[in-house]
Amino acid sequence: MSDRGQQRICYVALQSVREGQAAHAHVHEIVQGLQKLGWRVSLHAAQTQPQDGMLRRVLAFLGVQLAAAARMFSIQVLYVRWHAATAPIVLLAKLCRRRVVLEVNGTYSDIFLVWPALHRISRCVTWLMRVQLRKADARIAVAPDLAKWVETESGGKTCVVIPNGADPDRFRPDADPLSGVEPPYVAFVGALSPWQGVDTMLDAVASPAWPKDVSLAIAGHGTESERAEEAASRNNAIQVLGVISYEDVPRLIAHGLCCLSVQGQALMQLRKDFSAIKVFESLACGTPVIVSPYPSQKALVEEAECGIVVPFDDADALAEAVAHLYANPEVRSSMGQRGRSVIISKHSWAARARATDAVLTEVLAVGHRGEGL
Repeated sequence: MSDRGQQRICYVALQSVREGQAAHAHVHEIVQGLQKLGWRVSLHAAQTQPQDGMLRRVLAFLGVQLAAAARMFSIQVLYVRWHAATAPIVLLAKLCRRRVVLEVNGTYSDIFLVWPALHRISRCVTWLMRVQLRKADARIAVAPDLAKWVETESGGKTCVVIPNGADPDRFRPDADPLSGVEPPYVAFVGALSPWQGVDTMLDAVASPAWPKDVSLAIAGHGTESERAEEAASRNNAIQVLGVISYEDVPRLIAHGLCCLSVQGQALMQLRKDFSAIKVFESLACGTPVIVSPYPSQKALVEEAECGIVVPFDDADALAEAVAHLYANPEVRSSMGQRGRSVIISKHSWAARARATDAVLTEVLAVGHRGEGL
């Protein structure tokens, strides 16, 4: 494509993109990165709240897709953050002969974890999601094992791997400290969802191996918030901050001993793999990470020697890893330096935008040649 400025992309995201959610960083960083590369991008995202029920969310989903539909004949590409409810806009785009790119961040199971009642219509929901994978002109997944699953579900069609990333100019070791949180502490930032290993983190603080002077600072909100708040009421070493602004995230992470990404094993078969934004952001701040052995984050941490991998669902092992980092500041510093270096060299959002640009360019080139239509 010779002139990106003449090409319009409509980006649709039905997952909440509130500050404090991983989707917020991913969506806005990719949109801004593509705009810097010359694309004209319009973003249509659902603005739902944690307390919203199914009806309110459905109405929000409908409003987003109606707004996107109104742009259909002025765009060249529909870029969709994959969701069961995005089937109407994807199928409309194909009917209007627009190119469709799907960004896949999980498997079918994600929607059932959040909305268990949908199990009653699981065949319908799964079909709505699978048909999008098969109709799309390109598929992007955030992790290699997830991409393999996408290729199987799409009938053998190719899926490109573009992981999450971080902005090393925003996430820096010299970020100002966040008031109200006193070191030494371990940080967790993200949605408090069932797959985040919240119970393991809370149990680790209660383990005899956890350093008595170290606290756990939890930033985020979700279905596990009540559990975290109840634990904090019993243990002064746990501090629940709620949702913090995107600007405050580096201020929290940069001054932590480490950052946690310790999702449990039960979801391995359901989610296959994923790419945790919190890992990239922590490393960009020069803060080491402690992670569970999901393939992508395990490979990143071991390759760059920028953190510790602990067994699934093992609170004592997590507590011991925290104690090791607390007792060895030189080790902690070296891990942090290596982590920041690998983010700058390989894993910035600018690099992710360039990779996405390459996919979009190829999709339009194929369309111009009349292939795949």
